[in-house]
Amino acid sequence: MILKKTLLYMLTSALSALIVTSACSKPAEETKATIDPEEVPSVAALNIKVPLAGNAYITTLGAAEEINENGLANWTSQTAVTSTYFRVSKKGLLSIGLRGKVVGGNSTVKLTVNGKSFNVKLSGEAVTSYPAGNITLTDTGYIKVDLQGVSKTGNYFGDIAEILIGGPATTGDLVFANDPENYYWSRRGPSCHLNYTIPSEDKEYFYSELTVPEGEDVPGSYFMANGFGEGYFGIQVKSATERWILFSVWDPAEGNGMTQLVRKGDDITAQRFGGEGTGGQSYMVFNWKAGTAYKFLTRGKPDG
Repeated sequence: MILKKTLLYMLTSALSALIVTSACSKPAEETKATIDPEEVPSVAALNIKVPLAGNAYITTLGAAEEINENGLANWTSQTAVTSTYFRVSKKGLLSIGLRGKVVGGNSTVKLTVNGKSFNVKLSGEAVTSYPAGNITLTDTGYIKVDLQGVSKTGNYFGDIAEILIGGPATTGDLVFANDPENYYWSRRGPSCHLNYTIPSEDKEYFYSELTVPEGEDVPGSYFMANGFGEGYFGIQVKSATERWILFSVWDPAEGNGMTQLVRKGDDITAQRFGGEGTGGQSYMVFNWKAGTAYKFLTRGKPDG
């Protein structure tokens, strides 16, 4: 049955706890590492650039620092931590450093790889490559590199464009985002989907239940309960103080019109959305709770 893309019916209510978990909520296991006694690597040995623009996150909540198209910017706080990720498929020596500049003054920053730290002194307004140290990886997998300020003579610790890596550990399959056109997507949170077997006969209603585990309701998260090819229905954490029940329907293919609102309740806000495609969006501000199960019922039927 082909469903007309209209907003038809939404229903949510609380019921007894039903824990739904997913592999997405489990953090990646970090690779064990030890400090290598060899001297600091040469710049030539650091032949691979891992752009912060596509692979780094400000992991300190409420920090004023930001990741933009050039990397880490507005770095003023000594307590702010920026984490960059990549994945290696080989063990052995990993050489590491960073590439950046300081606008006004000098600074010392700390680069930490799996709990092992190196201090790097930065100076000059020209983008420069700075070696940090060597580490011997005893396992393959994800590597997390943390950056934190130690001291500065000016207003900023520096603008950091890339983490530099090299050595035998980087000669196998190496995974990180390196397409600037897709940095927006690569830095978004991971997404997991559960698919249902579609019945052969026509159906008018789809029902599911969803519980967000306590502690997993971080700001920015969206949990889709009833999703379909043309839209999605679920709950969202808009901010530390606001939460939504959200139902959206994409517009048909170009040239085939737009999604039209059929009706809505008094507490529902309905509007157009854009940015990631276009369509009709409806939401209700509702302070849903982690650890509580909610029911979702979606009704869809042809209007002809």
